[in-house]
Amino acid sequence: MTAYYSDELKKLDRCLKALPQSIPANDAYQFMDYEPNQEDIDDYGSAQGVVNKHLEPQFGDRDHGPIKFKGRGPALEAVVPILRRYLTGKSGENLLLIKWVDDLTAAAILAIEKDGGTVPRETATTAAKRLFDDATTTRDRNKRHKATKATAADARRAAQKVTEQGDVGVPLENLTDDEEILPSDEAPRKTGRKPSELLNSCTIRCRVRKDGTRRWRCSGDGCRTNWADPRMSSRVLSHASLCKFHTATVRQAALQASSEKSLGAQVKADDIPPPTEKRDFFAGFRAAGAVKEKTELQKFQTRANLYTLQLICDACLPVAVVDNPMFRQLVNHLNSSNGIFVGSTFSNNYIPHEAAHVTILAFDYLGTQFFLSITYDGGSLRKPQSVYTVHVTVTTPYGREAYFVHGDEASGVSHTGEHIRDVLLKIIYRIGPERFGSIGSDSTGNTSSAREYINSEIPTINRSPRPMPSLLEYFQEPIVRMKGTIRYFSKSNYGSTHMRALRVTLEINKGLEKVGKTRFGTIYWAGYALQRCLPAITELLNSNVILTDTDSPLAFLKNLPLSQAFNLRLTQLVCVLEPIARAIKCLEGLDTTVGDVWKFYVAITAVIRDLFVNNAQGYPPELQEAIRKIINSRYKEMIGGERGVVYLAGFYLDPEQLSSPILRKSQANVLERGIVRLRGPPSDRTDQDLRDAMPTYAKVGLFLIQTLYHEMNSRGRDIPACSQYETSTAAVAALKSQFEAYTRQHAPFSARVHARTPLEYWRTMSESPHADVLAFIAIKIFSLLPNSMPEERTVSSFTRMNTVDRASQKAESVVGMTKIRQHNRRVDRMSKQTSLPSPPTLNWRSVGTLFASAKSAKDAPETPPSNSTAPIPARPEETDDQPLPKGDPPNLTIDAQEGLDALDGNMDEEDNPCPVVSDNTKSFDIEGSDNGGEGIDLSLPYFRDLLSEAPIVPQGGSATSGAAKTTAAKAFAVVEDIMDLEF
Repeated sequence: MTAYYSDELKKLDRCLKALPQSIPANDAYQFMDYEPNQEDIDDYGSAQGVVNKHLEPQFGDRDHGPIKFKGRGPALEAVVPILRRYLTGKSGENLLLIKWVDDLTAAAILAIEKDGGTVPRETATTAAKRLFDDATTTRDRNKRHKATKATAADARRAAQKVTEQGDVGVPLENLTDDEEILPSDEAPRKTGRKPSELLNSCTIRCRVRKDGTRRWRCSGDGCRTNWADPRMSSRVLSHASLCKFHTATVRQAALQASSEKSLGAQVKADDIPPPTEKRDFFAGFRAAGAVKEKTELQKFQTRANLYTLQLICDACLPVAVVDNPMFRQLVNHLNSSNGIFVGSTFSNNYIPHEAAHVTILAFDYLGTQFFLSITYDGGSLRKPQSVYTVHVTVTTPYGREAYFVHGDEASGVSHTGEHIRDVLLKIIYRIGPERFGSIGSDSTGNTSSAREYINSEIPTINRSPRPMPSLLEYFQEPIVRMKGTIRYFSKSNYGSTHMRALRVTLEINKGLEKVGKTRFGTIYWAGYALQRCLPAITELLNSNVILTDTDSPLAFLKNLPLSQAFNLRLTQLVCVLEPIARAIKCLEGLDTTVGDVWKFYVAITAVIRDLFVNNAQGYPPELQEAIRKIINSRYKEMIGGERGVVYLAGFYLDPEQLSSPILRKSQANVLERGIVRLRGPPSDRTDQDLRDAMPTYAKVGLFLIQTLYHEMNSRGRDIPACSQYETSTAAVAALKSQFEAYTRQHAPFSARVHARTPLEYWRTMSESPHADVLAFIAIKIFSLLPNSMPEERTVSSFTRMNTVDRASQKAESVVGMTKIRQHNRRVDRMSKQTSLPSPPTLNWRSVGTLFASAKSAKDAPETPPSNSTAPIPARPEETDDQPLPKGDPPNLTIDAQEGLDALDGNMDEEDNPCPVVSDNTKSFDIEGSDNGGEGIDLSLPYFRDLLSEAPIVPQGGSATSGAAKTTAAKAFAVVEDIMDLEF
């Protein structure tokens, strides 16, 4: 019962009981013990509709006047409890019952007054009785609400099961299994294609109830997908390889069978070397003779179709291009016996088969590797369909390679953490859980919970937390005005034309940039571009070339106080976001390590600290405190907590950084050439001097031990580095000893090791029996992928393929073509690798040049605005024909940048606030070692150098004292004995 209508129902009850004696007392009405029939509820759609239909014949037509009662007494008064029970709100068909309450009350009042009586008033009741009545009413309402909610939830789940798979053909309710025995079931056929046992196990014959048309449905328990007769093996196998209602064995068998039908598998079976130069296509025919001519022609046509398929996928062309008359004219001119298939054959048969083939190859290869990283993210297509992409990344001597192993299209299912977990676990157990080292995703609610589920089930898989973006209310207004200004020029041809012309006069090389969907990065680039173009915009307004009114998004620029306030806040926003945006760009490569994440995070903090110390932009004290609180909260969430020690460990285990002053307290930052002696207070521990001088030493050591324990519990003696130790305690003791020796740079770590990267260094050290346990953990840490660049590149391919004029593409086709595209590019790239690539130089100076367009490289350097504190970075304009610049790092491409902007913006619906909040607003947590920080000296030039346009060299030496790529023997502590570490 709705609370707001309870008084009206009470009034109706009083009026019915006070009807005059002139109305006979009888049982003319049938309301006693009335219950709506469930079948009627199903027919009418609601209980309110059934009650309404029951009341109409009882009281008659109301259109020609008020209701006339045929009797009075309990039989009539029983209508009030019925209305009270089924009147549950003020919307929908409840309006019908509300109208009945009003009409019955009016009719009763009319009958009473016509007989000379008075309408009875509500009698006063005691407070206790009113409380009892209210409690009873509330209890009854709560019971009905819970029952209604449970019924609605059951109905919702039942409805979801019917439609969650989308378009499945004929509704399953309209099909009946076919029990008729076909001739093919009676005895094996001697001619024709042999029956497939796999197809028979994946499908069930059935008929349409209405007309008896024969169809085939999926045999998975609960699957509603069905196909027309005759069934197409390609469609059945493609579905069965992904169907969650089949067992893992059936899915794997279907995937294998589909792979065997692919063009790539057929070409490999023929073992025909690909042509490397122009040749006579028919020479093989003539040499083979007439008997083999047909076979040779089939091989030639198979390879021609494979190359055509690879071209379609690599260039992101529509499959229908093969049906284009001009394409047919071209290939027929080259060879009239080309045998190129039609578009539907590629779409329905060979794209799914080829995708299965490359997936099998990926799984087979990944099943031989260790310390894999699995990453995942969600996106959407234009159809619309949602797809969760899953990548597995492996670290090789030539760099990291990402494999797109699965695209989960489950648009009809709620993408909860449990659903994503189930998708990931199938892949992890398919490859082998012991082979994975980390799992990564963004920090939305469902992806975070899936990450936690995986880590709790498989502790050896590190979960790398990613920080959530935050936006202060202080910057809301300038961001809104910035977006309005950019939107005006993007939509006004007149305004953009005049601004382009004035930019030439004012020597402004680049224009405005739109705000995309990449959060902090896009706000910075758009704000920086607007800041660059503000002189031109102001000149256009002041000269009345662009006229504005009070409703114009540019009107505030003609108001001096508003314009100055906007310029100040925009400058403050751009300056505080600049180190963040630059660090994001530096960390987008596949060669990025967890140690790089740590040092760039510290670099961001150091630059913002200097920004506040100088305060040239006039940040108010309360704004500084709010920004410090955000940075400290993200530090605790991502790096300062237990899960974030992996980032610090990655920096600590980089031999190039160990001898720098970064990891030690400021009072111990005195380096001498040769041996440095650190003397601490007397202690039973031989490493007490390290603990005193390096706050990070014990924290990293404990993390290494915990990681080793998880590995030993998972793999036992299968770890080669631990096989020589009798017990796990001995292995842990060896790790402690090796870690102290590494920190002190004692043998074998004192030897010179020529290594391009930290990972290569530790692979070399793993060959030493006195460094193998530590090297085993270090190799795992440096194999972890700390970003989601594979997802962004894949979504970039989705965007190129799933254009507006191809909006009806199914997710299966887009995923399959993307797998083929990435596989072919990977094979081509690996075939050209003849030597190890140069190690990447990871700082803003090297990465910034990658985004400089060819045009901007020819132009003169742009003059920074007067309010900028750093040189202007190179940044491409957002155009579709942007060329691919050259530079380091090699794994950061324009594809990756496009993927960042192409990722679906549905993150707003799933974002959770930062689960960890810092109360420190006066300083940066990472500086102090007493509150869980690392005691890092943020004044070191090394951090500012990472994000600076020009090299920053400290007085009296370089930024660090370590050897660049050759780790030399620089012992910085001398002790008598090495004892077990106790962390």
